[in-house]
Amino acid sequence: MVRLFCVLFFIASTAGCSTTQVPPIAVGEVLNVTALENQHGDAFEDPATLELLLYVNGMTAKEIARASIEKIDVQCLTAGRVAYVADISGMPIIISHLVAVPRLRDYPYPIWLDYDGASTERLPVKEGSVSVIDIEQGGITKIEFIAEESILTERLSRHCGQ
Repeated sequence: MVRLFCVLFFIASTAGCSTTQVPPIAVGEVLNVTALENQHGDAFEDPATLELLLYVNGMTAKEIARASIEKIDVQCLTAGRVAYVADISGMPIIISHLVAVPRLRDYPYPIWLDYDGASTERLPVKEGSVSVIDIEQGGITKIEFIAEESILTERLSRHCGQ
């Protein structure tokens, strides 16, 4: 009888605790980047110019993206044709505001930051890969995951040059 009570108590106490998974954004949907700010606190100026979005969610993806970006003409990032987006919502606020974001200000291109995770919660993620999202007139036309720096560099070179 005590076991039955414990099992029922466990089920009752965890029934309301499940989190609803939000489905990832898909090809054909419209991507909204207007809630993001870059490392300088600026809003995305003209989302209509966006052609390609790089989303990193993890250290491996961040390293791949940054190494590739170092090999291209970053004018495509500063012009808004390519956006580099990072979710920093998992970082303690004091660390992000006092350490991480000030370091990011040294980069010569915008890094679009999601401070609370709401703007990137539907962006697709694959462990150890950069999520690369093609955009045409605001709508998603292709989603792929790139785990190799050379492949990402080649892909970015098509949009940005070297």
